[in-house]
Amino acid sequence: MVELSGCLVVGMPPLRDDEVAVAVYRMVVEEADRTGVRAVILDIEAIGAVDSRVVGTVNEIGMRLRSAAVDCVVVDGRPALQQFRDDQRERSRLDTVDSLDDALACLR
Repeated sequence: MVELSGCLVVGMPPLRDDEVAVAVYRMVVEEADRTGVRAVILDIEAIGAVDSRVVGTVNEIGMRLRSAAVDCVVVDGRPALQQFRDDQRERSRLDTVDSLDDALACLR
């Protein structure tokens, strides 16, 4: 995680099991609260496969941040995340963009 111009940029690690997913969720939410950032960018491109655990964790983080008036954008150049969310009818209102540059532009 790195703070950049009022945004917290998070490189999401692989979420091998539920324990790791919960730990990542807590870490991101606590750091956003601690730093008082206005936005969080979740970069999930390093995660090999987008599955229900990844989608659920990303959605939970996004919903929690938005309830605290913190914007959240997901970076993933693959269409899999959005397709998976659409298939599951998950509607957390998270923007999914192709690159970090797109995420920063979205938050301006």
